[in-house]
Amino acid sequence: MTFPRLSLLLLLLTFLAVPSLRATQTGSEVASSSVPDRVSVAIPKEKDSTEIKLRLQSIFDQVEELSRVRVDAHQGVLKLTGEVPSDQARQQVLSLARQTEGVVYVQDQMKLTEANDAQILEKKPTKILFNSLGEMVRGTIAHLPNIIVALVVLAVAWLIAKLFQTFTPRLLAQRSMRPSLKELIETLGVFLIWLVGLLVAAMILFPGLTPAKALGAAGLASVAIGFAFKDIFENFFAGILLLWKFPFEPGDFIECGEVKGKVEDTELRMTTIRQPDGEMIIVPNAFLFSNPINVLTNQPERRLTVTTGIGYGEDIAKAIPVIRKAVEGCDLLNHNQDIKILTTGFGASSIDIDIIAWAGSSPMQQREATDQVVTQVKNALDSAGIEIPFPYRTLTFSEPLTIQNTDS
Repeated sequence: MTFPRLSLLLLLLTFLAVPSLRATQTGSEVASSSVPDRVSVAIPKEKDSTEIKLRLQSIFDQVEELSRVRVDAHQGVLKLTGEVPSDQARQQVLSLARQTEGVVYVQDQMKLTEANDAQILEKKPTKILFNSLGEMVRGTIAHLPNIIVALVVLAVAWLIAKLFQTFTPRLLAQRSMRPSLKELIETLGVFLIWLVGLLVAAMILFPGLTPAKALGAAGLASVAIGFAFKDIFENFFAGILLLWKFPFEPGDFIECGEVKGKVEDTELRMTTIRQPDGEMIIVPNAFLFSNPINVLTNQPERRLTVTTGIGYGEDIAKAIPVIRKAVEGCDLLNHNQDIKILTTGFGASSIDIDIIAWAGSSPMQQREATDQVVTQVKNALDSAGIEIPFPYRTLTFSEPLTIQNTDS
């Protein structure tokens, strides 16, 4: 075999053997890469560690709670020292340090702040006060447009209430209604206007508030307030019923228990009464509503009864015409009503006679009419020679009494 042919054969064998050799080499490389013998870690340079330290330290210095934390860095290893106020602040510092680019390891040597109670009491209230004031100012500025609109709504409600108070009495004057009922309609109308105005203003100030929520809150509040101010609400509703149905008006004389006087004004919570001696008394409406009331001036006139008497030795048939003539001369009595003169019984010293007539219903009219009747009857009986006896007392003894003169 010549050299050229041998060279060609060797070249052919080499070409056939190269793919299998490459496959063997590739398999060995994959096997060796799946289980590495060592891990290479890029250690930051000292310059990079200094930048990390400065960057983190500037961040901590800007936060008041983290301003006592100190950072030290060397080849990507952070050493955190100083003080933190709480465990939550410690976790924030560690999280920020671990997430910083170029940090390999974080060493925590931070301590919790040991502040005494005096420092806490000295600093915390002031901080809370300034924070609260700041929040109030910022909140007020943010809600300033809503506040202005709410004030406009309240001004409109005030204007409508004033117009209602002005024109309602004129409209009700054309109807035959009790004055107290007119006053009740006017009061409730103004109350409803203000209630709607306040509800709309509250919905503007608090956008999340709806009428349903407002009514629900008002219902819960009314239960709590009802228990706390039971007497006030009782007087309030009693005042409504008094103005609506009760028959007395301002100017009437009433008598309720020990209270007696002229009604000056009836409000939703109380009634003002002027007593006959001029003193004013404030009576809760619940008292008037729950007790019997005697309205003395419900009618223009009231019956008047005056009792007199004549001696047992006098003639009744002669005395009664004298008394009647005297009573008929009293101009303070109503002579359109029958005047009755009736004997009522046997008194201790006289035959008792009642004079029944009608006079004005006010207490003073009754007293003046009584004075006139007593004066006229006394003069008439005296002129007729008829005795008006004062009380007699007769003493009876079982044995005769011996009278002795002790004068010497």
